[in-house]
Amino acid sequence: MATSPQSPGKSAAPVPSMATVARCVLQVSFLRRILIACGLLAIFLPLFSWTYLAPAHHLGNALLLLAALTLMGVVAAALYRAGRAILAHQEVDLALQRAHDDLEQRVAMRTRDLRLANEALELEIGQHRAVEAALRDSEALFRQLLETIPNPVFYKDDQGIFMGCNAAYCHTVGLSKEQIMGRRLVDLPGITFSDMAEHYHRQDLALIRTPGIQVHEEQLICADGQLRDYMLFKATFREEAGKVAGLVGVMLDITERKKMEQALEESKALFDAFMHHLPGLAVIKDLEGRYVFVNHAFSRFVGMANGAAVGMDDGQVWGAATASQLRAGDQAVRQSRQAVNGVETVTPPGRQPRHLLVTRFPIFQESALTALGAVAIDITEHTETEQRQRQLERQLQQAQKMEALGTLAGGIAHDFNNILASVIGYTQIARTDLPAEAPVQPYLKRVLEAGERAVVLVKQILTFSRKGDTEPQPVQVGPIIKEVLQLVRATLPATIALDKRIHSDATVMADPVQIHQVMMNLCANAGHAMRDSGGTLTVTLEDVVLDAAFARRHADIIKPGPHVRLSVADTGHGISPEHMGRIFEPFFTTKPKGEGTGMGLSVVHGIVTRLGGTVTVDSTPGKGARFDIHVPVLPHAPVPMKQAAGALPAGNERILLVDDEPFQTDMLKHMLGLLGYKVTACNSGKDALALFNKDPGAFDLVITDLMMPELRGDAMARRMLDRRTDLPIILCTGFGENISAEQTAAMGIRAFTLKPLNMETLARLVREVLDAASSDTVAAQ
Repeated sequence: MATSPQSPGKSAAPVPSMATVARCVLQVSFLRRILIACGLLAIFLPLFSWTYLAPAHHLGNALLLLAALTLMGVVAAALYRAGRAILAHQEVDLALQRAHDDLEQRVAMRTRDLRLANEALELEIGQHRAVEAALRDSEALFRQLLETIPNPVFYKDDQGIFMGCNAAYCHTVGLSKEQIMGRRLVDLPGITFSDMAEHYHRQDLALIRTPGIQVHEEQLICADGQLRDYMLFKATFREEAGKVAGLVGVMLDITERKKMEQALEESKALFDAFMHHLPGLAVIKDLEGRYVFVNHAFSRFVGMANGAAVGMDDGQVWGAATASQLRAGDQAVRQSRQAVNGVETVTPPGRQPRHLLVTRFPIFQESALTALGAVAIDITEHTETEQRQRQLERQLQQAQKMEALGTLAGGIAHDFNNILASVIGYTQIARTDLPAEAPVQPYLKRVLEAGERAVVLVKQILTFSRKGDTEPQPVQVGPIIKEVLQLVRATLPATIALDKRIHSDATVMADPVQIHQVMMNLCANAGHAMRDSGGTLTVTLEDVVLDAAFARRHADIIKPGPHVRLSVADTGHGISPEHMGRIFEPFFTTKPKGEGTGMGLSVVHGIVTRLGGTVTVDSTPGKGARFDIHVPVLPHAPVPMKQAAGALPAGNERILLVDDEPFQTDMLKHMLGLLGYKVTACNSGKDALALFNKDPGAFDLVITDLMMPELRGDAMARRMLDRRTDLPIILCTGFGENISAEQTAAMGIRAFTLKPLNMETLARLVREVLDAASSDTVAAQ
């Protein structure tokens, strides 16, 4: 049986068994034998019949008959054999039939099994094809999604080798997928961040060894050469067996966020710097009344460390009394929802009450009240200043009066010096002209002594009227103290005794005027403290050696070593403890209104501090006070020696004398003439300059007054020195304002002295200048 191909989905035709095939073959062979025998019989039977009907006619037919019979026997034998063969074939056919049936049954069962298997296989193949199609669709969707993700994404195997990435990652590193796939990060071509790549690779391997999630910030040099910040999210993935197969990473570009964070930090830092550098107080509170921000000025004001008040409420920072007041102010702002201004008096912990100009304001976020803010300025000093405004105005008026008085005193002293110069000078001339035993000599001596006392008085007036700072110079403190005490004695009432204990001749580097000012202020305060009850003013000057312990007690402001100590003590009412800490503050005074400026002790403190010294106070209320001043002394300071008595130095040089006061020129000309000098006198700077210009070499020395009309002495000296640089000049003045010895020396003037000049001082000064000029001339030659 032949079978035709079956279309998919239809059952196949039954396949013929081997037994069926064998039986068909045997049946065909047997039929062929039967057909052969029947054919032979059909051939010979007519011959037999014809011979039988006519046997006589044909003798030869017997042979034919014999042959036929023989043939028939052969046929019969053949038929016999064929029958037996048929029987044998039938047995074989039966066996074959049984085998065929059994085989056919088995084939049918196998065919059914094969059909079922084919059907199952076709179903499984269909399912596999569906899964493969779904997998292809899923992979295509994954790749599409991966490519559409704007963030760089990559995945690697467990050796850190790239298995895939998206276009964003390729764009970031500037490489194609073909250049990335199958390589490690450190092996990528053209990599410009090898050190960073090695670092990232080590991180990947660490994550593989310790599976999980890894999140960190990194910096990457991108393809455009820019250094950008990324947040890396990496996680491991596993095979079905659970083994770590690799990792997947997503990069989030946070460069702009970092810039914004940096800008926010800078803005916050700027805000904090602004708030913390505000001279005033600034705070922010939440709606519960807790401080969420305080600036440094607020922390200093309440005596706490910077930021320590954050998280506290008013009660914890200020105390109950002040806290209640502050809460009331906050409540007013919450109710009005507007800024509120006002002056409040608060008491910081451990301090005196202070006056604050406060502005409270609400803080809104999206129209919702979220916090309360406040800024304040400490106006305590301003308030006190306003209270002292009239007093300061009076003090200003007083200062202006004193300045005018000083100017007047200076002018008077200048004129008085000229008068004294004439009195002293002519008296000395008279004593020189008269015999020593003349009856008027004692009287003239008294005139000279009075003149000398007047000179001291004029110097004190000049000290009082002198303005501005002078250069420190080596000065003996003792003589200045004695000089001041002479003035003080005249101002003290008779109920106050003056006890002087001057036991030092130490020299310090100071301005004599400032020493004078310190003494006057201390003595004035002491006298005021004893004005009503009387007492004793004790002034002590002595040498001391300060040790390191003393220096440490005074914060190392003063150095150990030899010092001079000036003590001014009184037996007055003393200083109360609450005032002790403020006595050196400017404008602080305990005197009644109009009796004190509050500047005396602050000036004393400033002067002594500039001298490298210290001021200490010891006081017991009701028993008096003592001020101790320590000033370092100069080592090996020269001790002024009195000039030995003897003949006055003289000479015969030519001197040009210039002064606008005729009696001054007459007197000085007479004195210099007595000393042997040839003197030419002029009463005008212009006349003297004209005379000098006619013959600059005609004079060996020029002595000139400073203050003259038309042409001042210093201006005249400059012009003369322009013509003759080696000309020795002595500049004299009765009022030394506007010029100093240093300035005159810089001009080339040989000496600068104050009037009045007695004959001894004049003789020695002239001789010293002339001898010095002569020595310079010899040295130049």
